[in-house]
Amino acid sequence: MKIIIKDYRRASIITLTLVAIVCGYLGYRAISLKFNYDFEAFYPVNDADADYYMKHRAKYGNANDFVLIGIVNSVGIFELSFLTKVKALTDSLKKVKHVQMVTSPTNVFSYQRAPMMGAPIKRPYLHYQKPQYYKADSIRIYQTPELVHHYFAKNGKSVNVYVRHTGLLPQKDCFVLAQEIKRLVANAGFERHHLAGRCIGQSFYVKLLRKEVILFVGSSFLLILIVLVLTFRSVWGVLLPLAVVAASIVGTLGIMTETNKAMDLILNAMPTILLVIGLSNVIHLLSKYLEELRRGATKMEAIKTAYYQIGLATFLTTLTTGVGFMSLASANVMAIVEFGIYCTVGLFLSFLLTYTLLPAVLVLMKAPKSTHNQRSHRFWRRTLQGWLHWVYRYPKTIVGITCAIALVSIAGLIRIQENSYMMEDLSSDSPIKKDFQFFEQEYSGTRPFEIALEITDSSKKMLDFEVLKTLEEIEQQAQKIFKLGHIWSPLALVKNAHRSLSGNSQSAYSLPKDQDRFAQIIKVLYKHRKLGSVQTIMQPSQKEARIHSRMQDVGSKRFKAMSAQMVQFMEQHPSKSWLKYKITGSVVLMDKNNNNLFYNLWQSLLIAFVVIGSIIGFLYKSFKFVLVSLTANILPLLVIAGIMGYAGLSLKLSTTIVFTIAFGIAVDDTIHFLSKLRIELNKGTSLLYAIKSTYFSAGKAIVLTSLVLCGGFLILAMSSFLGTFYLGLLVSITLLMAVVSDLFLLPALLILTARSSNKKK
Repeated sequence: MKIIIKDYRRASIITLTLVAIVCGYLGYRAISLKFNYDFEAFYPVNDADADYYMKHRAKYGNANDFVLIGIVNSVGIFELSFLTKVKALTDSLKKVKHVQMVTSPTNVFSYQRAPMMGAPIKRPYLHYQKPQYYKADSIRIYQTPELVHHYFAKNGKSVNVYVRHTGLLPQKDCFVLAQEIKRLVANAGFERHHLAGRCIGQSFYVKLLRKEVILFVGSSFLLILIVLVLTFRSVWGVLLPLAVVAASIVGTLGIMTETNKAMDLILNAMPTILLVIGLSNVIHLLSKYLEELRRGATKMEAIKTAYYQIGLATFLTTLTTGVGFMSLASANVMAIVEFGIYCTVGLFLSFLLTYTLLPAVLVLMKAPKSTHNQRSHRFWRRTLQGWLHWVYRYPKTIVGITCAIALVSIAGLIRIQENSYMMEDLSSDSPIKKDFQFFEQEYSGTRPFEIALEITDSSKKMLDFEVLKTLEEIEQQAQKIFKLGHIWSPLALVKNAHRSLSGNSQSAYSLPKDQDRFAQIIKVLYKHRKLGSVQTIMQPSQKEARIHSRMQDVGSKRFKAMSAQMVQFMEQHPSKSWLKYKITGSVVLMDKNNNNLFYNLWQSLLIAFVVIGSIIGFLYKSFKFVLVSLTANILPLLVIAGIMGYAGLSLKLSTTIVFTIAFGIAVDDTIHFLSKLRIELNKGTSLLYAIKSTYFSAGKAIVLTSLVLCGGFLILAMSSFLGTFYLGLLVSITLLMAVVSDLFLLPALLILTARSSNKKK
């Protein structure tokens, strides 16, 4: 016996050494974990529209490489001291690294050219140093739509500075650029300012991600500490589980670093999820270990019994939860796919540590004194007995109430809509969202709008008069449908040239009817067709071009309806035979993801249902167990869908993953219940007695672990990101419903199916 124990101790020491080496290395790598908000991670993968946009962007540049600086002067913008500061800021911004161009009210010019003259004459719209010209300048400015939409607010109380920076800047350079712009604007001494743009948003999101990961992990550990103290009431009962869950989190973060994956907006919830799920496994194992010690078993006997009896159930729960996460890999969004993969990796790492690190430590440490809290035991016995009495006496009533809840939930489910907005994941109090809303209200919006054009007729080119007339009709229709700001396009190039040749009169901003004037304009544009400013709108071949503008963020649902109107118009337009047309852009791809969410949701849920059902059927060899367990776990999903429908929550990336995550976790309690039930039935007991024994043995653990899981997910509800907030809140509600379903509906269904079988006999 001593030799066997000595062998166990030697194996435990080897196990702890190997775990320490591996976790030490992964912990070292975790220190280098990066944070990132990669907008492109939310593009659909292996998608024709995404591939098309990437090629389009390569030709014309990225429409998101800008920073908008809205500067407020409540007494009015036509004030010398204010405009002097705007000019100083404009000059300072030009010197910042990675800034390519700065356009502000103090340096916007019109170009005037006499018909027979060579070089155009630059004429400022605003003589900022000469107050005596302000009145005339303001009249001219507010008669020029492109200026009002982009540089001067409609109410005359703010101006907008447009900063164009190097395309597709990496995160580090984005952060430095954003910080320098913020510093310059803050030091300029303006009354109030607002910032928007990819770099500004990315730096804000990354800082908030770091803050929230620390908040979530810290709060989760505090919750775990409280639960462990109340559950085990001993130092070792606190430190051991903490060591296991901490090692699993650090290991997962190290694996992320090792595979060059940064923490992003979706993955920031992962540490908290792994903490609470990992703790659930540890509590089940330790609780069984202590239960065996109380029954008089030796330390090694208690470890073996806990290992064998709880091991299979926790492996199955880890497997089914992993299936829930891995079903997300069927989504066509890389951020969601990676979330599912890394959560699954973390789950199995946590399981592995629970059944290597924890038993090894238990072998080496002295067995704790077995204690029995009579008051707690009586409370749980009385509570569970009361619940079981209801199940035995009113199984049909329980099923009837369940059906009523399901019908009400389905009515709510029908009301769920697919819709998303650009800044919807931020609360209304968020400073960056307030900045975003400022540009939405005062200017033409922040949502890029692009139409890609391609001429398929070899005899036509973009600058042909017939083609330009067609573009004019298309732009007028787009303006009518989408309420666009100023439009940049080949037609805009011609209109600008016509205006400059006509004394810079705004009435001349049109397609010239005079053929000689038109020919002169086309000659100039053809000469400059390879200039960068022209190539951002039209390719030198004149076969491809784009219509570019900005619009209000109307939401993906309304934009989809608008796009359908535009497609219908183009399908009926005479140019259909020679002009290819496509609405594209980064935000369009995001909208497409949201429009595909319903299909992705059903696909991932179907995968989870089939795989988990197959696992339960294979292990328990009972179709009844499969049917009953899946039925019991459909109810929580229906309830959460109903709540979303009645609360007006739309289906989007952040809320879609709730269903598969919640199902994968919720089915865990069902498996624990069925595992214990199977053990009791294998002893030859009747179903009613087996349910009773299972209820008293597994009921407390199911309730406690579910409460821990709910508490852990509720921590996510502290997030400033509404997507993470709803993930935490909705999964918590689902898990509470899962407990009710497992302790009431599941045994009620088992009782009714057993009675039905007996009647048939």
